[in-house]
Amino acid sequence: DRDVTGVQTCALPILDAGSRRIAYYTNIQPGRYRFQVIASNEGKNWGARGASPGILLEAHYYQTAWFYTLCILGIGSLALAAHFKHVGQLNERERVLELRVDERTAQLRSEIAERERAEMELMKARDSAEKGNRAKSEFLANMSHEIRTPMNGIVGMIDLALGTELTVDQHEYLSIVRNSAESLLTVLNDILDLSKVEAGKLELSPVDTDLRECLEETVRLMSFRAEEKRLKLICDLDPEIPEMVVADATRLRQVVLNLLSNAIKFTDDGEVLLQAGIETRDDKRVSMHFCVRDTGIGIAPEQQQSIFEAFSQAENSAARKSSGTGLGLSISRRLIDLMGGKIGRASCRERV
Repeated sequence: DRDVTGVQTCALPILDAGSRRIAYYTNIQPGRYRFQVIASNEGKNWGARGASPGILLEAHYYQTAWFYTLCILGIGSLALAAHFKHVGQLNERERVLELRVDERTAQLRSEIAERERAEMELMKARDSAEKGNRAKSEFLANMSHEIRTPMNGIVGMIDLALGTELTVDQHEYLSIVRNSAESLLTVLNDILDLSKVEAGKLELSPVDTDLRECLEETVRLMSFRAEEKRLKLICDLDPEIPEMVVADATRLRQVVLNLLSNAIKFTDDGEVLLQAGIETRDDKRVSMHFCVRDTGIGIAPEQQQSIFEAFSQAENSAARKSSGTGLGLSISRRLIDLMGGKIGRASCRERV
């Protein structure tokens, strides 16, 4: 048992030492104890009092309060150190992230500045190109206009000369000159029209127009060229076509002349047909459909997408029979766009 002054009394098991003079007790807490021994004579006569020596069991270092305190402090220090290390790692990560964000921000700012500079340069280049294009268009318009005026005079004087008494050779020479002058005048007119379109100065002048008379007159103008090539030139007009419409007769005639001229130019045998009919009609507006069809050489599939582009020609081989600027269909497309219509091609066995 513990000493009387102890806090707790505990009963230890009774051990029979037998002939041994040693007793073993384990897992005894540190403290003061009184060890009581009672002996007997072969288990018959027991002593009345026995011996009761006092025993002091000192605690090991790991059983002391200061050791527990140190352990608690150590654990707390380790936890605190781990916390500070974790905080330091977080701070380091935050610093690295801030550096990366700053680097990326600087990179994005540089890219944005570079893009803005590129856009500014592109805008300057575009403005410069537009100015150059306008200057080119104005120059072409002015030059073609200035050249066309004397060319009209030349053609007129040739016509007067052809009306006088001439020898056969003189008449032939003047006819060749007149044809060349008319070809040059056609080129000048195409350049002038194209430059006006590109400069945005080409405007329509719609007036009351006898549509049937306008189309028949256009066909009559091309009949001589068709007869020279022994082609049949047909004008098929829908009887329901209104007698009078409001349209720019000059520009409409120009488009039809371009289409008929191309059809005759690239047709060596057969016929050229002009058809006109009504698509839709109401009380105020009528939508017309014009078709020029021929039995000529047709257009190669790889060239069909570009025939309405400026300076594009359907036949560009070295052995080309006919010459031209390649502007007629491009001008026709732009004129039709101004009129609010559409122009295209449709092939039958690669012929138009």
